[in-house]
Amino acid sequence: GASKNKLLYNGKEFQDDVLAGSKIDWFDYGARMYDPELGRWMVMDPLAALAANWTPYRYGFCSPLLNIDIKGLYENRPNDYFDRLTGKFLGRDMDKYNDNVLIIDRINYNLITETSKILNQDPTEILKLSAKNLSEIRLTDNTKVEIANYYYQLAGYNLNELSFNPKYNHTRSENSVQITDRLQGIATTDLIGKKLEIAIDYAAFHRPLFNRWDFINTFIHERGGHGADFLKGIIYSNNQNVIDAWESRATNLQVNHESWIKTSSSYKQHIFNVYGSYIGDKYNYFFKYFP
Repeated sequence: GASKNKLLYNGKEFQDDVLAGSKIDWFDYGARMYDPELGRWMVMDPLAALAANWTPYRYGFCSPLLNIDIKGLYENRPNDYFDRLTGKFLGRDMDKYNDNVLIIDRINYNLITETSKILNQDPTEILKLSAKNLSEIRLTDNTKVEIANYYYQLAGYNLNELSFNPKYNHTRSENSVQITDRLQGIATTDLIGKKLEIAIDYAAFHRPLFNRWDFINTFIHERGGHGADFLKGIIYSNNQNVIDAWESRATNLQVNHESWIKTSSSYKQHIFNVYGSYIGDKYNYFFKYFP
């Protein structure tokens, strides 16, 4: 009869051998075995020193929707691909070293990935050659909105809590992050009635926002920090002491978030230039060890 298919979860071979009188029921990732019942590896990551502040038994930096681990040997941090015309998320590649935001035509993305499946090949290098990063391409505001909305939700927030302020030159979409040309920084947050307005400056898509963590960390600052303060009823004013308190809370929240160590060096440098006085020695530590 036909042999039983053992290539199951993530395409890994299911090991149901008997060990010391008990079935192990593990998945063989190559470098390590994964126990699906416990949701953890059975031994430490041989490359644990690359992420000394994390448990060596983790999977995907404890965020399996954002990271993958192909061999049980440190996580892949693949690139994100978005359609040039619509801004819709298309998928990720298998890049082991980068986690950039890349723009590609949907037709090309589909052609490359489908052909690679037929040929049983990794499409990563062809996809990267066919795509452009944010600094290399001009995008419409609507495309930028879709990219921003994707990462807003990936950061753990709900688009239904967002509105817009019509006095600004924003994209004016309910339940959406806004795009504006009125800022000197990356983003801003305001309270509109009982909803929040979060807007990203259109130029930030060219610099300093570069990888997925730059976007997520921005929303940790804006929504996790300022947005939470607004929703708690904390009053904002132009008084310098009030401004300092608001920015200190938001900035320290973002540099203590797990996304911070994975942001790009240019993003870290920007945050230091703008908010360095609120971070102090903690920033110097993170920037030194996680450039």
